[in-house]
Amino acid sequence: MKIKPKIFDELRSALYSFGDKYLVGEELNRSKLSDSLRNYDESLLEKLFQVDFIKQHFIKEVAGQKLFQIEQLEEAILYNDYWDTSYTKYENRIGLASKGKFLEDSQDVVLDFPFKDGVLTASMTKEDNEEGYDDSFLNEVIEKDEIDRLFDKKIFVNSKRYDENGESTVTEFNKDEDNLIIKGNNLLALHAIKEKYVGSVKLIYIDVPYNTGSDSFKYNDRFNQSSWLTFIKNRVEVAQDFLSDDGVILIQISFHQYPYLRVLLDDVLGKNHHVMDINTLVRHPQRTLTGDKEFNDVIEHTLVYSKNSEFKMPKIAEKKTVDKYKFHVSIKEKPTETRIMGKKEVEIYLPDSFEITKVIPNSENLHRETVRGSIREKNSSGRFYVAYLEKLREEFPPLTLFKVPDMGDDSLGFRYFELPKEGNKNGAYYQGMPQSSEYTYKPYPNFLDFVEDYNSVNEEGGV
Repeated sequence: MKIKPKIFDELRSALYSFGDKYLVGEELNRSKLSDSLRNYDESLLEKLFQVDFIKQHFIKEVAGQKLFQIEQLEEAILYNDYWDTSYTKYENRIGLASKGKFLEDSQDVVLDFPFKDGVLTASMTKEDNEEGYDDSFLNEVIEKDEIDRLFDKKIFVNSKRYDENGESTVTEFNKDEDNLIIKGNNLLALHAIKEKYVGSVKLIYIDVPYNTGSDSFKYNDRFNQSSWLTFIKNRVEVAQDFLSDDGVILIQISFHQYPYLRVLLDDVLGKNHHVMDINTLVRHPQRTLTGDKEFNDVIEHTLVYSKNSEFKMPKIAEKKTVDKYKFHVSIKEKPTETRIMGKKEVEIYLPDSFEITKVIPNSENLHRETVRGSIREKNSSGRFYVAYLEKLREEFPPLTLFKVPDMGDDSLGFRYFELPKEGNKNGAYYQGMPQSSEYTYKPYPNFLDFVEDYNSVNEEGGV
């Protein structure tokens, strides 16, 4: 028997006003509550200060000042003796632990590397130091004054506006009208305009140094590992402040640093903010100019992170056409039998009792969709076929037709399903043109072919 300590009842009562933010049904969402405690969420702390039980056990007065023992409260929430009296200490969780805490719950376990708590002040251009790259760091605690001055607002010089009237001198910026091109250290530039554009940018794209060790570029592409990680971290930390609530940040990289970048971004932006990775074909796989390399490097990666952890990728909207609606089903006899499947009265037609013909495409016709791949799991018709019809292949001959009522949004009120023909594995279903929308929405693929675009980039500008 599990005996819940009083703290759980006290917290649950106090947190009802937050809705489902900290509650899952009647149970505390302990991990969410722990995250908010670590981040010193003001609304949460204000509410907890009002709970007598919390004040009695987790707030101490020292020299006239009240100290909130947040770490002790967090530990009580995550690892109370309550779990020691149950069959499983951690309730359905498996993972690495240290001193009774999971590593992911411990503030002592971090992505760590030299200079993680520093700011890289060096510019990225090779011209700054032709003798080599003397990466200079400022510690975020010890040299905070220097960093504050480094990131303070800057005066922009030689500002020009180009429009239909030609070139003119700029005296002020209008964030709703101006498209700014800023030449300079991007870290300093971001901090200089942060106050004006914070929370208002929907898309940020960063083409970082790939750190391949090559010396063929006009910027430093030969950072040591810790310098490169710090270089990226400094810029991503300020860039995320620019994102709007529906904003995303995209960072492109080659295979050289891709794994390190992914771990760094999970740490800085949050693992639950990772949307997807896009693999892009940028060079032709059969090119013959790389015979001296171990393999043909043709893929680059773009990591996508969102400001909001609930962000959903937009989908490709394709206007529906009648091109694929080219089948007509003609029933010639009454059904051989009817059966109840999934609470639906399904009519069964043997192959001689109906005829399916190809006709000129028309919105009144049907489209044939094979039940395979993701359709078997992520499509309601596919799931119905797998659950009820696929198992009937031993009982009925190939190409047997099933008429299932109350399915689809094509105004027919039913959907036809078909067993596979002899020697085939996958069945199919026939649907009419959906009526819910004039568009079909499809997810974007995580693989893109940009070979032609990349090969023509030398025609752009003077680079």
